[in-house]
Amino acid sequence: MTARPTAGDLPVELTSFVGRRDDLTRARALLGTTHLLTLTGVGGVGKTRLALAVAAGVRRDFPDGVWVVELADLRQGGLLVQTLCRHFGLPSDSSDAFAPLAEHLRTKKLLLVLDNCEHLIDACSEVIARMLSVAPALRILATSRQILGVEGEQLFPVSPLTVESSGALGEAMLLFEERASAAQPGFRITDDNRAAVEAICLRLEGLPLAIELAAASIRIFGPVEIAARLEDNTLVMAGGRTRAARHRTLESVVDWGYRLCSPRERQVWEQLSVFAGGFTAETADGVCLPSATGEGVLHELIGLLDKSMIVRVEDNHAQQGRYRLLEPMRQYALEKLESSTEAATVRLRHRDYFRRLAKRSDADYCSPNDVEWFRRTRSEHANIREALAFSLTTPGEAGAAVEMVHALLPYWTQSGTLLEGFQWSRRAVDEVAEPTWSTPSVTVRIW
Repeated sequence: MTARPTAGDLPVELTSFVGRRDDLTRARALLGTTHLLTLTGVGGVGKTRLALAVAAGVRRDFPDGVWVVELADLRQGGLLVQTLCRHFGLPSDSSDAFAPLAEHLRTKKLLLVLDNCEHLIDACSEVIARMLSVAPALRILATSRQILGVEGEQLFPVSPLTVESSGALGEAMLLFEERASAAQPGFRITDDNRAAVEAICLRLEGLPLAIELAAASIRIFGPVEIAARLEDNTLVMAGGRTRAARHRTLESVVDWGYRLCSPRERQVWEQLSVFAGGFTAETADGVCLPSATGEGVLHELIGLLDKSMIVRVEDNHAQQGRYRLLEPMRQYALEKLESSTEAATVRLRHRDYFRRLAKRSDADYCSPNDVEWFRRTRSEHANIREALAFSLTTPGEAGAAVEMVHALLPYWTQSGTLLEGFQWSRRAVDEVAEPTWSTPSVTVRIW
């Protein structure tokens, strides 16, 4: 009998997994014969949920655990190895950060789930190939909108859910019923509303995320009205005629959700797109819709949560509730923000908020607040990276990056990310236009 794994961080799913029995069976079988299985498909088709369900089904086969690394919030491919090291609790501050990762994986029999690889294709392909070359018992389950191109990669295209099933309710309709009943207890598909629910699922082409968003609106509209609104061609074409049909379908239902929001909720949603790695109510207050009255955005966050536009991140160790935008929602909101006149201002507010957080180390490091300072800074690591990247790619802002890197030195040291800190410092020095400083002396001064 295979030993029960004692390690790993496979999350507990808060909602049930609907359908895809054949997909689960086939994917589990493939993981037994291939080292790299890549689930591919359009955004919102359910790649992540399928990957987690597959991982849960095979976890007993991996005594060293199932480990899930979410890559959507990592925007710098050069930090992928350090991110993996950090996830496994390994040091990553040596000149060769891959060495401790290779040593850790070499004798392990574990499953590594890499979610949302598409924006880091080159980095993922290289690092995955290196990991597989040194760890014969390693299995990798990746999700991506495009293939990774690694030798030996097994592709698994993820299709939308079925709508009809020999007269019975198809997977898409079952998903709609379950999510709608969560929003409105007692909701069931009946003879009276079945045709409308079927029309909804057909119009949304069986895309799970789009169906879940439509189902969440059952508190406001009945199935017949939802179906009628989805027939509005101005919604269906919201994503533009040049985009693939399923991309347009998902964008149309997200756009519909956007129209259901109040003007302030829309603004907050757009401005939340600048966060990486999620946000708390406090950080959202500090970045979104600043007001002299101190009104804050809690009301808007509650409204967006109720409409399923943001989701809560479950973390039993966090002292503050943490939230995030699902990646398709973030991309939609980011497009809206980037087309507005507010984009630069919002990104500057985001940078300045985390600049202030970085400077807290001056007072909090090695003080009674040390533990809380480290916990808070570590939870915002992705946002700190985003703030540094903004400063280094925006003319005239490199000085802020220099200041942040220097202030974060205690954090880089204590968190085992000294190499990453040094890399940021080198980039910052290269961007500082100060002809009287030589690069080595500036690096020493920051570092």
